[in-house]
Amino acid sequence: MGNINSTIKRRRRALDRAWILECAESLFADRGFANTTMADIAEKTEMGMATLYKYFKGKQELYEALLQDRFEEAWPEMMATIQVPDSAWDRLTAFIRVNLVLPVRFPDLTRVIVRESLAGLMLPKLNPDDPVARLWARPEAVLTEVCQQLIEERDLDVETEDLVTSISGLLASFVFRYLETGDLEKLPQATDVIVRFVRGGLEAFSRRRDKGRERRT
Repeated sequence: MGNINSTIKRRRRALDRAWILECAESLFADRGFANTTMADIAEKTEMGMATLYKYFKGKQELYEALLQDRFEEAWPEMMATIQVPDSAWDRLTAFIRVNLVLPVRFPDLTRVIVRESLAGLMLPKLNPDDPVARLWARPEAVLTEVCQQLIEERDLDVETEDLVTSISGLLASFVFRYLETGDLEKLPQATDVIVRFVRGGLEAFSRRRDKGRERRT
């Protein structure tokens, strides 16, 4: 009997925690991190402040838990998608595609990230060694690996960091554009456009490499 009661309590606690995160995510998306209070979250969840603080010590901890939970939900899909292709170009195309699908699956989180990025508060006050910060560094590490492979396969005259920055910026600009126009669900349709942009840029790097070799000979 004791084990049954313990299991029920754990499940209830997990459901309450998930509900708190869902409500907080909606508020952060609508109002922003800075303009949302624990009292606002307590009101939306219809929980008392004392109950809320049993789950999270404060708004910052709640925010970090939200980011970590959503990331851990999305990460397996991202990795499964980009590990299948063999060539770097196919892996990069898969990376672009999955990064345009995930914002549609997590629209409120996307709005939170965009809002806080614009406010200069993305991952506010996170230490680089923080587990959440390390989680969010994973996609960049994957993109860096794919770009390094692409540069080696195509013998491109470009720095890995520059290519990573360019692709990341391009993805972010498209997400922001579709979010602002209210057409976020159409974002995956932009995959081909972004791929063409990237392909054109890589061809330019190849031409620059060839011209450099011609001058040396």
